[in-house]
Amino acid sequence: MTSVTDLASVLQELNSAEVDELARASGFVQRCRKFSGRSFVQTVVMGWLHNPASSLSELSSWSYLAGKGVSRQGVAQRFNAAAAVFLQAVLEAWLQQWVGSEAEVSGVVSKFRSVHVVDSSQVELPQSLVSVWAGGSGHSGARAALKLNVDWDLVSGGLQGLELSAGRQHDQRAEVAQQVYEAGSVRLTDSGYWSLQQLAALSRQHVGWVIPLKADACVYDEHGHKLEWLAWLTSTTADQFEANVYAGKAKLPCRLCARRLSPEAQAYHRAYLDRQTAKHARTPSPRQYALCGWLVVITNLAADHLSLAEVFVLARLRWQIEKLFDIWKSDGGLDQSRSHQPWRQLCEVYAKLLALLIQHWCSLLGVWQLPDRSLRQAYRVVRDHASLLLWALSYPTHLATVLTYIQSAMLTCRMTARRKKPHTYQLLAQPDLIWSLP
Repeated sequence: MTSVTDLASVLQELNSAEVDELARASGFVQRCRKFSGRSFVQTVVMGWLHNPASSLSELSSWSYLAGKGVSRQGVAQRFNAAAAVFLQAVLEAWLQQWVGSEAEVSGVVSKFRSVHVVDSSQVELPQSLVSVWAGGSGHSGARAALKLNVDWDLVSGGLQGLELSAGRQHDQRAEVAQQVYEAGSVRLTDSGYWSLQQLAALSRQHVGWVIPLKADACVYDEHGHKLEWLAWLTSTTADQFEANVYAGKAKLPCRLCARRLSPEAQAYHRAYLDRQTAKHARTPSPRQYALCGWLVVITNLAADHLSLAEVFVLARLRWQIEKLFDIWKSDGGLDQSRSHQPWRQLCEVYAKLLALLIQHWCSLLGVWQLPDRSLRQAYRVVRDHASLLLWALSYPTHLATVLTYIQSAMLTCRMTARRKKPHTYQLLAQPDLIWSLP
């Protein structure tokens, strides 16, 4: 567990000599000048933490709070390739840190040592940065994009992995997709991480997994006969179904769990499928359309360990990382910039990721112990206290006190229980509520 004192030590690194050394090594600082490495980092990280849409004038104001007053023109001139290399180095150094909580867990999550949700999200960049972060080919030629590969443990709340890669890299090639977990853990992913070989390896490590079944996947019964599982689902009148089967040519033993979706949910999934395939100039197959009527997952978790309702609660839990990405982008402005200058945009991405780490870490200490916590509200509390955090960086003995103060301000960051559309924390406590959802 990370304590307030531990987190204070981590945050204090923003005001350390090591940051200045990274600035010199990257070529950002070559001689004594207004901006030191640490004052630049504090200016952009805290400035964009407080307001992700901060202008150059606002960042200039933050530079005075960081102890090195720099004009708006001076701030603008520092957004160059060297600044991007420098901020990336600071970010990668921070990503070696681990901050997590040891809050008591109950319900479905308590059955596992850790619950890892693995997924990725892309940030589009100006085309001129394609040599830095290649995003693959689009309609207008090569594009630039940065991919964030994330492994989030929903027991501790800690980011077990946050890996930067080129947008064109396949999800399965990321290091976070190859993690080795402690026995008794479970991994939740979407079908982009479909690899029967890797799923088999997780099973050998006594690690659970839940993953959507692909429309073209082959499924066999215990006698080795191929099952027309999708045709059966589309013809049955049952609303739920489960069976022990074998997946793929490797005959991976698993449990197939299926649930019929409501007409509204089916329409949503078909529209989403159309949008996704259109991006790649493809047409959905009849099997893909048919699968939109059902939620079908496979898992290695036996029925005596996890009920059918609990399996679908876990499958739904995977969407928590999508909500996290939404907070990062819509509230944290990760994919937004006031500027069209390529290097400034890249600097913004790195600085805002550092700001989001601060918000996430502070939130873990403040609200993770609350089952009905609202991370979105907790992140907002941290943003509101950005200037206080920056002040405390210059007075290390007060930083832990400031963090404790911010913690107390988070105690009301909670969600209100819902009867019609239960929140995830309600489903974890009462899995059978899943059947009331579309």
